[in-house]
Amino acid sequence: MVRTASLLAGAASLLAARACVTVQYPFPAGTNSNSSKASAVVEEYRYVWGQYEKYAFGNDSLLPLNNSAENDLFGWGASIVDGIDTAVIMGLTDIVEKQLAWIASVDFTRSESLVDEFDAMIRYIGGLLSAYDLINSPIVPAGTYNQTQVDALLTAAKTISDQLKPAFNTTSGLPLSQTNITTGESSNCNPLEPCNSVNVDTAVCGTLILEWYRLSDLTNDTSYRELAERTEANLISPNQNLSFPYIVGLSLDVNTGKYNSFQGGWQGGIDSFYEYLIKTYIYAPTEPSTVDYKDYWVGSVNSTQVNLVEHPFQHPELTFISQLDNNGALEHTMDDYACFAGGNILLGGRYLNDSATFDFGLELTDSCHTLFNSSEAGLNPFQWSWFNSTNQTYTPSDAQNPDNVAYAEKNGFYIDDPSWGAFPEPIESMFYAYRLTGDTKWQDYVWEAFQSMLKDTQRNSSETFAQLTNVTQPLGGALDNYVPSFFFAEVLKYFYLTFADPSLVSLDEYVFNTESHPYKIQSGTCASSVAASVVPRQSYFSFGNYFSTGPTASGTFIVEANTTLILPALQSPHTGNLGLWPGMGMDDGDLVQGLAISTVGVGSPCNLGTNDVKWCVTASTLENNQEDGAVYRANPGDKVTYHYKYNTSTSKVDQTVSVNGNVVSTLSTSSGRGGLGWGTAMECQQAKCGTVPTHHYVDTKLTMSAANPNYASTLGREGSSGSLVTADGGKTWTVADITINQYTYT
Repeated sequence: MVRTASLLAGAASLLAARACVTVQYPFPAGTNSNSSKASAVVEEYRYVWGQYEKYAFGNDSLLPLNNSAENDLFGWGASIVDGIDTAVIMGLTDIVEKQLAWIASVDFTRSESLVDEFDAMIRYIGGLLSAYDLINSPIVPAGTYNQTQVDALLTAAKTISDQLKPAFNTTSGLPLSQTNITTGESSNCNPLEPCNSVNVDTAVCGTLILEWYRLSDLTNDTSYRELAERTEANLISPNQNLSFPYIVGLSLDVNTGKYNSFQGGWQGGIDSFYEYLIKTYIYAPTEPSTVDYKDYWVGSVNSTQVNLVEHPFQHPELTFISQLDNNGALEHTMDDYACFAGGNILLGGRYLNDSATFDFGLELTDSCHTLFNSSEAGLNPFQWSWFNSTNQTYTPSDAQNPDNVAYAEKNGFYIDDPSWGAFPEPIESMFYAYRLTGDTKWQDYVWEAFQSMLKDTQRNSSETFAQLTNVTQPLGGALDNYVPSFFFAEVLKYFYLTFADPSLVSLDEYVFNTESHPYKIQSGTCASSVAASVVPRQSYFSFGNYFSTGPTASGTFIVEANTTLILPALQSPHTGNLGLWPGMGMDDGDLVQGLAISTVGVGSPCNLGTNDVKWCVTASTLENNQEDGAVYRANPGDKVTYHYKYNTSTSKVDQTVSVNGNVVSTLSTSSGRGGLGWGTAMECQQAKCGTVPTHHYVDTKLTMSAANPNYASTLGREGSSGSLVTADGGKTWTVADITINQYTYT
């Protein structure tokens, strides 16, 4: 067996995903996809892409009504860069090849206009990193795309980021919003000079931690993360009075780092600041800074429920988040952007195991869905308002408009801006509701929205997709001459993933940026995504049945773990690279994993031949690289005991691997303070590993640094059985027998 980092990084990835195993609903394998509806979304991508390729290729945006193009996002081909990861996920190889070739040809050190940090970050850097992650994942078979062009994705993300760095040279560390990347000059105005503005939107400052965390991990260059953390510190430590606790304002002063507008809410200009707090924690939950982000998000959600949530007059079934004016008064209004909050709160509620927060997210998502049902076009308006609980409107004249009164009496709100800009946020939240609850009604809602979109925007064979001017009119009023890049990046991706197999881009494995670009999660149990992304992948990669536990309670660790694997017969037929291992994900991202390996035809650490009926056993830890102890040839039926213990005198984790009571391999590594989770894995690479017989781990014992009385609730099992038991209130947990059922790789 070739002992590559990718083999074991993939194993670490599995353990990482299982640490948040409760995030996505446990769909039974092979269920809940709808291939015909998913295919319809793919055809829409192909159709609109075909118009873009014909009339606008290489430009930023398609103008569909006059078959032309414009460069409104720096002239780098925004629709290509923003939309490539959706094409990767859909398996549109022919389109991706063209997109990769274009991206590799772009000079990202030049632009046709000033570069605004926000769009450069979420659309370009976000899209490049996501495509890089996805192509270098098991989703895409190895060798599908030109590797030089794939590597150019990461190079481009780094190049753009480097061009943006001068914008952060302010006294506060907050970025200036506009940059001339040729000269390195930045300001908050376009053109740059003259400029007297010190204001920068909260969302501009707060929507970069996820991208630059990922870039730092992929490049091993911490400068991006450090700039992002310095910026974020201003936002979550304002050191000033806010209208309500944890409810930030709309803009900040780049000189002082303080909020200078107290217009609040979850609307555009603020929205993705809140979004990234919990998502960056999910991406890297063991980083001290991300724990602070999570805590601020929890405070914001709680304060929102107390201070911003309203139920319109005589419509208690609706739950909306009001915007605030600069004096802290509720404006009884909400925009499309804020509908992302339902999905974000659902995700955070599930990850943090907070059922009340989760239910709040469902209420918000359901309320945003009602916007579709109430419009003539079957699509949502951009902004709406309501009469508050005392039947008052923020703007008194709104209450004098009989159309507003009648519409609100029927629907619970009235429409301020009836345009439909193809913004994805309500669909996004319904996607999360489906993936997190498994309730197919959310698929039905999304399909209804998709059908309305097709009906309204493609009225005859000569018209392609376009935005709409008025959803209160039949077919949404007039067509608007613009196709935004986020139509490819977000709208079609959320539509597609709602109907594709739910294991595709699972929420247990990926976290999405605000432009719907998924990044591999760097879980609290192991930072596998970095290693998996920068080493050659195998031609075949799959996991079988498992037994998993974790994460531990906050501030506690597994300090000792012991289990005995009774080696089964070799897999039949004896093909592929098979590894069986019990692993413990450490708080510093390492994976302690003693191994039992059956390798066929491509080498082996034990120099096993193709016909050797042996297992190769060793102590091992996955850090940035793989570190192994001595190797030993073991026989089927041998009892292999794996013992991991944190050594307080050396601050290292000591591994001892014994076969039938005799020590055969040891290893000590600096791997943090203890484990955040423990589990077993059955891992196959290079070729299908045939049928793996039923096998057992016996006498398993986990010792905690402090009692974890609820640790049994973290148990995850797939094709396995065994129960966690404690006799001392959760300080020690045991499993007498873990049975891993027979599994066939297909």
